[in-house]
Amino acid sequence: MRIDGQLTPIVKALQSSTHGVLFRSIFLLIMGLLSTFALHSQTYSVLYNFTAVDGDGKQPYGGLIADAKGNIYGTTECVMLGTYYNGGSIFKIDPSGKQTTLYSFNTPFSTTPIEGGCPYGGVVMDSAGNLLGTASGGGGSGVGVVFKYDTSNNLNVLTNFTRFGGWPPYSGLAIDAASNLYGTTAYGGLGFGTIYRIDPAGNETDLYLFKKNSDGDFPSAQLTLDGAGNIYGASFEGGDSGDGAIFKLDTSGNFTLLHSFSKTDGSRPTDAAMLRDSAGNLYGTTYAGGDFDNGVVFKLDPTGNNFAVLHSFTAVEGYHPNGGLAMDAAGNLYGSTQAGGPDSSSAGTVFKLDSAGNLTLLHAFDSPTDGNTPVSGLLLKSGSLYGETIAGGASGQGTVFKITLPEQLSNFSTEVVPIKFLRLTTIFGQFTPAESIVLSSQAVTFSVSGASNSTWSFPAGSFTRSLAGYSANASNGTTRATLVLAPSKSGQWSYAAVIHTLYPASTPLKVTLTIGDQTGSAQ
Repeated sequence: MRIDGQLTPIVKALQSSTHGVLFRSIFLLIMGLLSTFALHSQTYSVLYNFTAVDGDGKQPYGGLIADAKGNIYGTTECVMLGTYYNGGSIFKIDPSGKQTTLYSFNTPFSTTPIEGGCPYGGVVMDSAGNLLGTASGGGGSGVGVVFKYDTSNNLNVLTNFTRFGGWPPYSGLAIDAASNLYGTTAYGGLGFGTIYRIDPAGNETDLYLFKKNSDGDFPSAQLTLDGAGNIYGASFEGGDSGDGAIFKLDTSGNFTLLHSFSKTDGSRPTDAAMLRDSAGNLYGTTYAGGDFDNGVVFKLDPTGNNFAVLHSFTAVEGYHPNGGLAMDAAGNLYGSTQAGGPDSSSAGTVFKLDSAGNLTLLHAFDSPTDGNTPVSGLLLKSGSLYGETIAGGASGQGTVFKITLPEQLSNFSTEVVPIKFLRLTTIFGQFTPAESIVLSSQAVTFSVSGASNSTWSFPAGSFTRSLAGYSANASNGTTRATLVLAPSKSGQWSYAAVIHTLYPASTPLKVTLTIGDQTGSAQ
């Protein structure tokens, strides 16, 4: 928030002095007593390297889920292993990083493929802890099944798909509070795919048959449910321009085409379920289209109105996002791209997109040992992102990885006050740190973005005690800045900055403060 014209009493007092030292001394007098903190570092780590040996599986695909104990579950693809065709697997990784293959599928081309094979869609978990998923091959008719892996380690087929109905089930499942399962088939029905429901007794019902251009074609994305039982999803093709569409199916079976993609606003919506926020807005990605034909992040409301492209990817940011999004409490979105990145050797990225549309790369897959080609969505749990790569890793067979996110400076506020006759800008605010900080060993950065972007870096140990706070000076080559940090007894902290330039009151400024790996921003 910018304040101009009505100045706070503190700023009015500051304006009475034109001497820089006295100015900063008065600044320090407004700060409380300072205490110390210790910070956790942001890290990228590989939790597990798949080996494709002894039933271990290869190429994890379909996304991850987690239970209340912190165990992570997922599936691997069916792939050729030399002369042997592996049918895929269900795996578990416990909080210590130990991986267990829970179930290995037979090849869908075997003489006994009844259990299914090729579980591309990952798994969901019901209230009893059973894992449920789809396999796109095998089964009684060879075109896929819905399976249940129970807590006693038994796998049972709930539904066998046939070529007389919808087939095959490439997408993962959605599950409601009553344990009904919802999914899509890519073909069948009228030839262009179906939406189906399976009740807890295993009875399958086709809810909708696609008609291609009028409503979509090849609905391969996992579905999203709202609290009222409405179903939202995306088709990879079809729609008005053939570039895919977003749809809604209500509880009465009424189908609504919410949006048709047309290349400029995205093309080929990806396989993952769209993310739904507390207001009912939907967020997702497309594989292609947008300003550079590298894919986009999009948002639309539940009625299909106010569709917006939040970001079009460039090659250096990564391209072809092929997984779903995760959202934190502050509204930041997290996702991955399966190719590209800042270097010619990059093979995909993990990104953060804030509510102002600013994209930050959290990781670029530049080294074969840390995996490459992340094609699934991300799981956000307890301040960390979990994801999969279908290649790379120590054995070149794919990985499960973890990125520990920076802790947030919550309740971050800012007040920008230009002081015209001194040609200075003062910026005040407060925040609540998530972890303790030791200023003597942690670096600090302070950034302002608006008409122009400026960042000041304060190395670890540069803050000195002065009166009631800690202060430091920095220059970014053209402009000097003084930053003061101080806590209150309640645990909330205050910051104050004097920047030796005048930012015009007409330009909104976004202020970002980073202390070690904790960061906060406001506009």
